[in-house]
Parts: sequence; structure tokens; C-alpha cells
Amino acid sequence: MMRVTVIVLLAAIFLLGPLPALFGWILVFGRHHESTMAEFHAEGTYYEPYDAEMKAAEARLLGDPSLRKAETVSEDGIHLCAEYIPGKGERAVIFVHGFTASPTKNFGVVAESYRAAGYDILLTHLRCQGPSGGRHNALGAAEWRDVLAWVKWCGENLTCRDIVLHGASMGATAVGLAAGHLKNSPVKALVIDSGFISPWYQLRQQGRQCHVPTILTLPLLNAMVRGATGADLRSSLPDTLRGTDIPVIFVHGTEDSTVPLSQGRTNYDSCGSEKQFLEVEGAEHTLALIAGGEKARQQVLEFIDRQITDDGNRKN
Repeated sequence: MMRVTVIVLLAAIFLLGPLPALFGWILVFGRHHESTMAEFHAEGTYYEPYDAEMKAAEARLLGDPSLRKAETVSEDGIHLCAEYIPGKGERAVIFVHGFTASPTKNFGVVAESYRAAGYDILLTHLRCQGPSGGRHNALGAAEWRDVLAWVKWCGENLTCRDIVLHGASMGATAVGLAAGHLKNSPVKALVIDSGFISPWYQLRQQGRQCHVPTILTLPLLNAMVRGATGADLRSSLPDTLRGTDIPVIFVHGTEDSTVPLSQGRTNYDSCGSEKQFLEVEGAEHTLALIAGGEKARQQVLEFIDRQITDDGNRKN
């Protein structure tokens, strides 16, 4: 009887811990195809009201005759790719996309507002997605290294004096975590759109929604991620932003079902630098700057303009 009990207990532990962790590792932390708007079927999803607008913007961006490919290597040796579109050569925006979303899907519409303002545009592909290299991602906990690599690339290849980092979802978390490594850099502002508190917190939240025993699976997943990438899923956006002096505008939709508004508010409340919170009523995940229209996008650009102007005044 005792032997049967032990076997049942061990089987239960395996089913509740290592097996879900293995599935999570395979489904989440490997390479992923980037979904573009052109191939995305928006019917029946929260993208549907914006489908035509987003597809048209993406097509215009990718069809720009001045677009060219860019490449660099992260400090941990990952080959990274991007698309670059030159502007006036004074300011650049580095776009950092979300999990499985191409940069043109996340930022096609938003990029047009930056372009109209004269920005150089860099549409980056994070490790393990699209044309970039790498075998494992870390939901932002390793991808901040990719962000730093592109900041360095801009310094070496562009004439822009001022850089803005604009991230969505996982990309927003990567941008926020990069802020802890950007002292005395040309980065003048961060845009954190739908950013989650940490990969750990996000996985715990979504795991509980799916009735996964995260108390057992998350430590195992974290050990696997640390072994593969050196990153810690517990890397905290609030902890990092508490110590940054880079101004941040937080963007979030009130109906975000993937990263609830409360997470955006937590990130905002923790931030120790100049900050603003842009809440867009009725917007779903990463769609606030599309649902909010040109008015919302101009609010972001006005915040950035103030930071760049104030920085210039301080230096003068």
C-alpha cells in the first residue's frame, strides 16, 4: 500500500510540475514565427476594427523605397536584424515588438506618426523571432540586451543626437529593463506600451487562468531559462524603473485582457523619473495608440519633445 501511495504521489508531482514546465518551455521559450498584419486573420479578434488601417500602414512601411536592412550582434553573441528607414537624421526611434508579433504589426500605424515628425525609424526583430538569431527567448528578461545592441548601433551608424525607445508588451518590458543599463546614453525617453511587471508575474497570471500549478512549474521554467540564456524571469520592471532617470510615458488600454491595466499602473507608480500615464478607454492589448487615434499618438510625441527640449536646455 505504501509503495502504491509513493508511486501515485511521484506521478502527481510529475504531472503538476515537470510536465507542465516542459510544455511551457517548448511552447513559449523557443523560436517563434513573427505574425505580420498581412498574414493575420483579424476577423473575430479585437484587431478586427483596425484591420484595414493596420494592414495599409504596414504595406506603406515595407514598401518605402528608402527602407534597408540593418544587422548587429548583442553582447551575448546573438545575431540581430532590423529594418531601417532614414528621417531627418536628428532623432531616432527604436521600436521593440511583442511576443510573436512582427514590428510592422505592432508599430505600422504608430511609425507613420514618428515619420511625419522627422524621426529615423528602426524596426527591430528580437532574438528568436523573425530573421534574428538565437534559440531561446526569455520574455524580455534577456531581450534588454538586444535593445542595448541597437542603441549602440544607432550611435555608430546614425547622426541622430537623440534616441527614443518604444516597446510594446514583451518589447515594453525589455525596454524598461534596458533602462537600468543606459546611464549617460543618448536615450532621452522611453515609451512603455502594455508592459508587464515581470515575465514571472505574467506567466503566473496566465498560468492561473489556465489552472496550471505555477507554484511548481515556474521555478522549474526559470531554472531552464537561466541555464539557456542566463536571464532571470523574476527580473522586475518596477525595480528597474525605480532607479532610472530617463523620462517614461506609459501607455495602456483599459480593456487589456493580456496585461491588465493594473500592471501598467504598478509600473508607472514605481518609476522614479519624469513620467506620464496615457490611458486609452476601451483599448485592448497593444492597441491603445491605434484605438486612441492621432490624438493619442501626438500625446506621446509631445511628451518626448518636452524631454528632448528640456535635456537640451539643461546642457546649454
